[in-house]
Amino acid sequence: MRSLPILFKTTGLSVLAGLASCLIWNCENAQAEPLQARIEHTERMPSVEPVLKPGAIFNLSADEAADDVWVKVPDWLAGTWSIRRETTVYHQNFRTGDESYARRDFDAHTTFTYAQQRDREGGYWHYLGTPYTSQTELSTFTEYHKVAEKELVESDPTKAVVRTRVTVIRTDKETSKITKVFQQESITRYTRMSSDELQLISSTKVFDDSGNATDEVQNEARVHRLSPYSEIDFVGDKNYKAMFVHFLVTHELANLVPDQL
Repeated sequence: MRSLPILFKTTGLSVLAGLASCLIWNCENAQAEPLQARIEHTERMPSVEPVLKPGAIFNLSADEAADDVWVKVPDWLAGTWSIRRETTVYHQNFRTGDESYARRDFDAHTTFTYAQQRDREGGYWHYLGTPYTSQTELSTFTEYHKVAEKELVESDPTKAVVRTRVTVIRTDKETSKITKVFQQESITRYTRMSSDELQLISSTKVFDDSGNATDEVQNEARVHRLSPYSEIDFVGDKNYKAMFVHFLVTHELANLVPDQL
């Protein structure tokens, strides 16, 4: 089972989270609980490739081609969602040993859409497209997020927990030279609170370019629905409809190919 990507920004740290597909069930009155300690982070990560070390020139065109992978999502998840505010509830600095449980609210304006296509039986499907790289232009540097891996860790009838790994690269705007690199592993749980609201609880562990842990941050947020599902056939040079049909056929799901092509 694969998970779905969402990107959240915090001050100084980035939190990359995901939603599990197919294994989140309706629960109008579900209550959010703290992320369980038994779901543990990796102790250390591999060192990043030499071409991603500080001082190298970042080449976005060298990114890997995305897999043609789709996941079926629950009908209540399909549509456009929004986060406007997050709360940091825990921070640990592994280098100093300092810990803080101080709650800190911050703006986190993020809008995202789930499900681009529907199958013949009316099921909703979302394109993953991993690995992929997103780009953010900031005032003094450009930041890239190379999303490499997502997996479902745990699920039950009311929630799902996923693990996501990403490399964050910051580059000089003029020279494209890499100035800073770090890695992130995020464990995120989404709980369905109602038809139009989800509860997010995430824990993100940060590693330096050599794979050594530096920080861990835990955040909470409410996710609100902005609009219902609307079919998306094209984004840029991607023909989602054609890609979806190809995926179904090559995965022995030709019986789900939509009637209207």
